[in-house]
Amino acid sequence: MVFSSQFSLSLELTRLLPLQTVASKATAAIMSLARDLQNSGSDIVIEEDLAEIFGRCRIADNMASSFRSAISKSEPLYNLCAGIELQHGPGPTVIRSLATQQQIYFATVLQCSFLSSLYTTTSLAEALAQAFEYRFKGAPEDFSTRAPPSRQGIAAFLRVCSEQTADYQWDLLYLSVARHIGRAEEAVADPIPPVIMRGALQMFPLVQTLPLDRKVEIVATDGICALVIWAHNILGLTVVVTNLGIATDPTMPPEVKFGGGSEQVIIRAADVYSSVKNEGYNEMKTSITLLEASNQQNLFTLEPEDTDRQLESSYKVRMKGYGRRILSDAVDLHQIQSGKEAVLQEMIRTSCGIALAISRPLETSSRCVIAKELEDRVELFQSLKDGEMFVNSTGSENDAGSIKSFDASEHGYNDRMEHEIEFPVGEGALLKAASLLFKENKLDEISIREFATLYTPSKINGSPVMLPSFFNNILQTTSADVAWQYLLTEAERLAILLIAISSIRELDSSPDLPLCYKINLLDQHPLYQQLLCWNGKAPLWLPEDSSFQALGLLMVGHTMHLDDSLLSQTSLISDRGWSLFMSSYGISNPSHTDSGGLVVKKGVPTRNGVRKHRIVDGRREIHEGIRGNRFEGQQIFNESIDVSKCTLRTKFLDAWCGELGDSFVVTLRILTLSPVPTERLDFVRETGYRELFLANWSVRPTRTCQHSVHEMSTLKLQAGCAARDFITDHELTTHLQKHRVVVVITANNPAARWQTLAAIARERQHAHYESYAYKRMILLRDSDCCYQCALDQCLQMDYQYHYLIL
Repeated sequence: MVFSSQFSLSLELTRLLPLQTVASKATAAIMSLARDLQNSGSDIVIEEDLAEIFGRCRIADNMASSFRSAISKSEPLYNLCAGIELQHGPGPTVIRSLATQQQIYFATVLQCSFLSSLYTTTSLAEALAQAFEYRFKGAPEDFSTRAPPSRQGIAAFLRVCSEQTADYQWDLLYLSVARHIGRAEEAVADPIPPVIMRGALQMFPLVQTLPLDRKVEIVATDGICALVIWAHNILGLTVVVTNLGIATDPTMPPEVKFGGGSEQVIIRAADVYSSVKNEGYNEMKTSITLLEASNQQNLFTLEPEDTDRQLESSYKVRMKGYGRRILSDAVDLHQIQSGKEAVLQEMIRTSCGIALAISRPLETSSRCVIAKELEDRVELFQSLKDGEMFVNSTGSENDAGSIKSFDASEHGYNDRMEHEIEFPVGEGALLKAASLLFKENKLDEISIREFATLYTPSKINGSPVMLPSFFNNILQTTSADVAWQYLLTEAERLAILLIAISSIRELDSSPDLPLCYKINLLDQHPLYQQLLCWNGKAPLWLPEDSSFQALGLLMVGHTMHLDDSLLSQTSLISDRGWSLFMSSYGISNPSHTDSGGLVVKKGVPTRNGVRKHRIVDGRREIHEGIRGNRFEGQQIFNESIDVSKCTLRTKFLDAWCGELGDSFVVTLRILTLSPVPTERLDFVRETGYRELFLANWSVRPTRTCQHSVHEMSTLKLQAGCAARDFITDHELTTHLQKHRVVVVITANNPAARWQTLAAIARERQHAHYESYAYKRMILLRDSDCCYQCALDQCLQMDYQYHYLIL
């Protein structure tokens, strides 16, 4: 009522005293654009500043045409929650650049999209800000200068460019150029030296303007692929790359030319890791020089400064074929040429076999176990890193066979694991994920199962076990053990990724999800940490958000860390125009929600035009009636009850949505109405999508029975069973705790079921692992099982205590 009155007063004031704006229509249009850009994460002033640098370049016609065609398509909005939608396609920045007579902004967006696809926005923003600073330092004293754009503003614009142009597949172009000059794909993201970046921003436009009078000479060891793409493919300049004879592939010709006519950009490449030296190699120093084309006269040269900061790689490739590309580069690194495809196929089967081998003993647990075990286990893993048991990713420091195994019984985990449940990873889902990851239309399932047996858990970190073709190719080198350990480490990382990908719903719709090419980011994943010291017998512990962590690490890149405090509240992350979120979105019936399931969609979370890149849970509180009175449900013992009806009405209220930095904060509210309205004891639970996802994690569905649910609506409680139509957090460890089966009657109401699961999850968060709340198995009745059979299944299980949600 107060807000309504205030709005009415403001409206009346506007009618009496209309606001006379002095702004013209042109100014109003600019202000509207500025607001749209700001909401999307960009800034009109930052875009103007960057256009002064990048807008002076002319984009090659074929590149402009293909880029324009790819980024101009938009897709329907995907409704997510609380007014938040996933928006994919061109936003205000790209729409502006696609307009006629906006070639300057188009050139800016295209080049920034290219650079941000290779490097982190933070390091790239630092390099561009430094370029502005050097530019202003060199200006005459009487020249009017202004403050350079902020690093944060530049980074925000770069992120906007990358997500609004996500449909252009830069990685295909990178791979083509890398192969053309004999470089491994991982060399694509080698950072362009900062001095070369500054020089290219100034010299490339000059060469385009004076093609017959100017040329550029670059001497560099890194960033060769990126420079070729920038100068030739994007700007249409003729590029010659020389000194390739001392690159990683000695069979390459000494130089490769891109384009026709006289060379306009000469790149003298060198490989600092090469043992082959040519004349003058030791004297080569990173530099960029503008030359007079006719007589090769040096006009000016830029060399590195002590204050230069290196760019950081963030090269990403599509998920489809990601594993094959990782393994192919690993094989190339050890110069395995003869029979390369056979070795590659063996490593693919090895990765799949390891995934099958480690998926069988996976166990999951509730948050109470995580809270209790994490401190001990993290301390143990840290001791492994700091002490004699640690082996690095290549295995070069310690022999893999000398790693001390981790036995749960030695560390007191047997009692704790007694009540955990196995987490099933379907073999079919793993094989489907492998088909996508390795781009194999038909996998040899029999061979993969043989590899799962060959590489038994106890041999993953043991002595090398290799098949004949692998011996024939690798053992010819003097460093066969190192090569094998390196390839095996890559296979282990890919096995963890396979398990994560197998949890994605509708996998066929997400093959283009970009993943960071640095797969060693998975080294911080809990499952990989356990593999370092696993004895092959102890159960492997799997956190509830294990798959979310693994995919998030590779999707976002090195800027995401698992110790990020905000990550523990995150249910959705977005990067480069894609979003990864938990299956609890949509809050359908928990029995229809995959435990541990994830969803991948194109788009960035957007609400009222404002874009964010995370969704986190809001408050997790409980409001119980008035005057401190507690809401109590009806309790029933040892009698027949009609469980087809729930006496309490439970429903979802409208969600609350706020903003926190780069995140939307969403609070879900579940209302349970008091059975006696006059007592005003309504119960409201505030929760979030992440909490609901975790609450559904360790739930088991009932098995199908042959009875009709409608004909069997009466349930006969046996001794040791209790039924409630509602439970709150504080009841689970009090008078209900000693009953063998606690039946919660929800009449298949989704809101009531989620409220019950959240109550159980919260109680487990604070419960000791020996408590009754922890020991209980949660069984959720599905629609194809009658009530009596659901109870009978509980009583037949090995677990002593159960929650049965009907």
